[in-house]
Amino acid sequence: VYYESISAKANFTVSENGILAYGASEGPGQLALNWFNRNGQVANGPSLGTQYGDFRISPDKSRLVGTISDPKAKNTDLWIYDFNRNVSTRFTFDKNPEFSPIWSPDGKTIVYCSPRTQGIFDLFKKSSNGESGEILLHEDIFNKYPSDWSRDGRFLLYNGDNSKNRSDTREDIWVLPMEQNTPAEPYLFLQTPFRESNAVFSPDGKWVAYQSDESGKVEIYIRPFPGPGGKWQVSTNGGTIPRWSDDGKELFYHQPQGEIYAVDINTFGSSIEVGKAHLLFLFNINVINTTFDVINNGQLFLVRSSGGPIKAPLTLVVNWPEELKQK
Repeated sequence: VYYESISAKANFTVSENGILAYGASEGPGQLALNWFNRNGQVANGPSLGTQYGDFRISPDKSRLVGTISDPKAKNTDLWIYDFNRNVSTRFTFDKNPEFSPIWSPDGKTIVYCSPRTQGIFDLFKKSSNGESGEILLHEDIFNKYPSDWSRDGRFLLYNGDNSKNRSDTREDIWVLPMEQNTPAEPYLFLQTPFRESNAVFSPDGKWVAYQSDESGKVEIYIRPFPGPGGKWQVSTNGGTIPRWSDDGKELFYHQPQGEIYAVDINTFGSSIEVGKAHLLFLFNINVINTTFDVINNGQLFLVRSSGGPIKAPLTLVVNWPEELKQK
């Protein structure tokens, strides 16, 4: 069965009437980071064959920081890749895993999360050149996953999951003030009974794009920052991982089938006009779990895609629960 090691997901599904469907492959799915232009053509630039998971490109476009899992050590660390030198350098060394790295606007600091204390994912920061040690940025009783840092350096967005302690909310969007010499006290930006995550600031810091499953399907929305205000739905048939263009006039997102969409965005004071979503390109649809980032004002995309395609056709197994009983 096709299996992707980073997300630990396999390509199968089961119906309520006892039919199992799965896609086979020659081996574990191998993921690589590849550059694409807006037309979906493979662009010039090195393909990162290493299995990076979560990653973000630095503000000056010279580096990326991403997760790399080590199955033997049963751990996940952060690594920094230098595009100009084609060199990967390990960034974290703790026995606990690190995830969701983001850059400060000046590229000098990286914030990430790790379960250092009692299995709770707290926020940490560290100098991107490694000259200073790790600093605990914020801790509390629920898991936290950083998602973006405003361009003026004043605010950090993170996803807070308090579903283990409360039944009326799941994942919420929080803001952590980042002014120097001021004790940081986070506050809620958006809390509902649904899952909100992957929040990112517009370049001017006046809007936040995020994903939510409030409609029963994960879609992309925009709200004003710091609020209050209304919301605008951006995607129309599902969407994850919103990314802004450098000028804030376009928003990009990913669909699970492997599509990258673009939407024109026009702002008028406290109001916003959202254009019609249009498909830019389709990459390997056999990818189970992916992520991407965009640079050069929406002209260049770095996408984590699969190099191990699923073999066709799919296999159907009828009444497989009875077979399990026999074994």
